Order: sequence, then C-alpha cells, then structure tokens
Amino acid sequence: MAPARMTRIEHVPHGFSGDGGPAVEAELSGGSDLTFSPASALYIADGGRVRVIGRNGAINTIAGDGRASKAVANGTPALSAALGSTHSIAVSGEGLSIAFSPRGQLYISTGSQVLGLTAAGTLATVRAVATSGPVRGNLNGFGPIAIDAHGNIDVAGLFTGWSIWQIAPNGVARKVGFARQTGGDYATLERGPNGAVYGESESTILRIESHRLVPTFEFGFPLLIHFAFGAHGIVYADDYPGGTAFEAHQRLVSVRNSHVSLLWQETNTTPK
Repeated sequence: MAPARMTRIEHVPHGFSGDGGPAVEAELSGGSDLTFSPASALYIADGGRVRVIGRNGAINTIAGDGRASKAVANGTPALSAALGSTHSIAVSGEGLSIAFSPRGQLYISTGSQVLGLTAAGTLATVRAVATSGPVRGNLNGFGPIAIDAHGNIDVAGLFTGWSIWQIAPNGVARKVGFARQTGGDYATLERGPNGAVYGESESTILRIESHRLVPTFEFGFPLLIHFAFGAHGIVYADDYPGGTAFEAHQRLVSVRNSHVSLLWQETNTTPK
C-alpha cells in the first residue's frame, strides 16, 4: 500500500456559528470528540456543546450552551445544559434496547457525569454505582466512553488509577482492569465492527469483556494514542510525538492479520 497523502487545512474559523446552515461554513470552537450515529449523522463534541451534521450537510446544536461544566440535573433541557469544554460522546448501535432509546442513543461524558439525550430533547443522568470491589458508591471522574452491543457503557476513568470500568444498563458499575499502571492519560475507547468495545494501553489494543481486558492488537511501538476500525478488519492508529528533544516523529499505521504497515510519518526538526 502506498503512503497516504495528507492535506493540511489552515485558517479554520474558530468560534461558534452556523447552526441550521452548511457545516462547511460553520465555526467550531474546539472539537474534542467525534462519533457517528447508525443513520450516518456525525456528532461533534465542540467546546461545551454537542453538534450534529446530518446527511444533508447541515449542522445544528443538540446539547450544551457553551458554559463551563457544572452538575446537570436529570431532565434538564439539553440546549440549556452547561457541559464544559472537555467531554466524550458515544452513540449506541443498531437494535439495542437500552435506557432512553432503542437505537442511536447519544451519550455524553462531562467528566463528572454520564448523560443520555432523550427523544424529548432533555438530558437524563446515567447511574454509575459500584457495589463491590475497591470503590463503593457513585462514580465520577469519567473520561472517554463507548457503548457495546449489549448496551453496557464502557468508560475510562480515574476511580482507582488509570482504569476501565463497565456500567451495565441497570446502573451497576464494575471495574474491568487497568489500562495503565503508571499514569499518563485516559485510555481511548472505540466500538469495533463486531459490537465489542476496545481500549488502548500504550502499544496494545485491548478488547473489553465483563471481567477482563484481553490483548488483541499489538503495534510494536509505545505511546499509542488514537485508533479506529476500518473496512475488512483493518485497524488504524497513530502515536504521540516521541524521539529526542530535536526530532519528534508522528506515525499513522494500519494493522491487518497481525501485519503492521506504515501509512504516514512526519519529522519535525524544530526543538521542543
């Protein structure tokens, strides 16, 4: 496979505008996460708001008012909620019978809460209560989230270190395992094409099961940061800049049938 050609986009407007119009003419204030719905709508976590781009190319805000994060009461109108600027979003898949909606339910992690967007346009708080294990009671400190085929919400958190937990549809939370033993950042979580959720742990992608993390893909270089599933079983991933103080590398790779291919690499000779 030939290396991918990367196009640099400059002078992207920074702000908040464009609701109801073409997404290509809208201003974004600071995207932190993306996800697709089963109907191919693109959701964007954008600086204290969640915005959606429909198949017609129009963009609209569906949750958040841009204010700093604070506790959101159950039943708060979504467009009046203070979500803050750093949050994760996830959408349930096809054919699920889970809280609030059977299909395409949007969930938002604000850092202190997990919220579900109801059909009525309000936000419903998701219970996350640990009843056994090292932590008991209501959880907070949520990072990235993803929804598996059984309606469980998998979340990377700081409840007992850099760990991954699973929240069942009844609100009971269970620790699955550690993504990192020594710190760093929240693990990235992604739903795979088979309905399972996967997380990353530096150089390894782990499949999240109810009681354990199962190593599934090994990339052979440290500091894995983002990954995504493509067609035909291909997984794509990139890494943090690394190397010496004068030469940082960033790579985009793919893996198929345990074979890792380099798609793109950038070298920056500017001192850090």
